[in-house]
Amino acid sequence: MKRLKDLKLSVKLILSFGVIICLSSLVALLGIKNIAGLAKGDLQLYEEKMVPLVWLGELTTSFQEQRVQINELIIEKVGKEKQLKYEAILETQKKVDELIEKLDNAYLDSTNKQRFEEFKALNKAYEKEIDKEVYFFLENDVGTIQDYLTQNTEMLKMTSEVQELIGKIRDHKLEDAKLKVVNNQNIAHKAQLFMTEALVGIAFISILLSLVLGRALTKPLNKLVRGADKIAEGDLSIAVESDAEDEVGKLAIVFNHMSRNISNIMQDINGAAKQIREGSKQVADASEALSQGTIEQASAVEELKKLITCIKADTQRNAENANKANTLTSDVETNALKGNEQMQQMLNAMEEILAASKDISKVIKVIDEIAFQTNILSLNAAVEAARAGQQGKGFAVVAEEVRNLADRSASAAKETTLLIEGSMHKSDIGMRLARDTAEALKNIVEGVQRTARLVENVAEASNEQAKNITRINKGIEQVAEVIQTNSATAEESAAASEELYGQAEILKSRVDQFKLKNE
Repeated sequence: MKRLKDLKLSVKLILSFGVIICLSSLVALLGIKNIAGLAKGDLQLYEEKMVPLVWLGELTTSFQEQRVQINELIIEKVGKEKQLKYEAILETQKKVDELIEKLDNAYLDSTNKQRFEEFKALNKAYEKEIDKEVYFFLENDVGTIQDYLTQNTEMLKMTSEVQELIGKIRDHKLEDAKLKVVNNQNIAHKAQLFMTEALVGIAFISILLSLVLGRALTKPLNKLVRGADKIAEGDLSIAVESDAEDEVGKLAIVFNHMSRNISNIMQDINGAAKQIREGSKQVADASEALSQGTIEQASAVEELKKLITCIKADTQRNAENANKANTLTSDVETNALKGNEQMQQMLNAMEEILAASKDISKVIKVIDEIAFQTNILSLNAAVEAARAGQQGKGFAVVAEEVRNLADRSASAAKETTLLIEGSMHKSDIGMRLARDTAEALKNIVEGVQRTARLVENVAEASNEQAKNITRINKGIEQVAEVIQTNSATAEESAAASEELYGQAEILKSRVDQFKLKNE
């Protein structure tokens, strides 16, 4: 048979907790049994004791209610109200019969069973008497009924006997219920006492098992803790002894194996630390050289950046001048277009003047013809005046004046015609000159437009060139940033290498603190 310390931890725990669980289960089963007994007793108390008591109370109330209804029937006059009271009595009697049927099926002991049989026999006679009286009360008036009640007291006697018998059954049932309650209390007290004693016993056994199991676990674990403390102090040559075959014994074997592996690893780390120290020194030297070269490269890029900045400024000035020239050319183009429009308006005005001069010439010709006709008429008038002799002298004078006016009108018309023809000739010359001027202005406008397009193209090219130079400048700035980043990275790499060299020294010094098995 195996020793306790040779058993697996799972077996030890299963055995310990198994004992506790079995005892707890036994106590729980007994507790459940007692609780079931209490529940059964409470159910019996309710179904066999309390429910019949409620029915007996309702039966007593129904009998009293029926007597009240009979009294109300007596005092009512013959008619509809008396019939309603009669129906209420029948309804109460029906309720009494239902309660008697329920009690007949309920649990009753021998004493109450005998009393209940007596009650049923008495109730049958009581119901017959009620039927007879109610029929009599329905058919007679109050005076006749009072005479009947005075002479016949059998009904009152039967009512008292019925109520007395129900009271005895109820009192006996109540006493039986009290006995059942006392019995249930005794069962509950015994169950409580048993559960308390069982729990105390289980607690004692649990403490005893925990002490035994704790000692079996802590003793070998303490050896492992002391070994771990030695390793924490740097002594890797420690070996934990254990003759147990459980998990703790296996843990001791694994612990010793781990100690040997850590010792081997520390030896490897020691060799690696030496190599890291030498390699980090070489990396630090290379990083320093790289940092110096990066600094020189950053200086050259900074000079290039300055040159690009100057070119960018010149290009921006050219772009600004081109934009200004484009603006001026646009203004000149606008003014030329306005001049061309005004010249066109002047041409239109001169054409209108020429047309008006032609119209005036036509009017003058009409005036000339009118003057000619007037002159002829004046001559005719003078001839007629001469024929008239002395009487036509006044008319001859008027005719002479008319002829003079006609001559003057004809002369003025001729002079006006000459002036208008001169104006028309000059207007024609002005029209030709204006057309030539308009054509010249049109050519000027076209030239200005071509110049404006060329200047606009120059401005766009200058702006695009400025943008490209800006992008080049940004690219150089990015290159400079990358170079600066590389420089910083190289410096950080050099610093990290120095730090790594220092850490390698620290690592070697820490490894030297361990006591290895091969040393």
